[in-house]
Amino acid sequence: MSAMAWGLVVFIVFFFVVGIGMYYLVQESGRRY
Repeated sequence: MSAMAWGLVVFIVFFFVVGIGMYYLVQESGRRY
């Protein structure tokens, strides 16, 4: 794979992980309050 393709994969994975993290953070705060 080229460097550009790897950068795209890393960006997608990072974005996915951040999205899941934010979702769980909202779920936790929603349950707490």
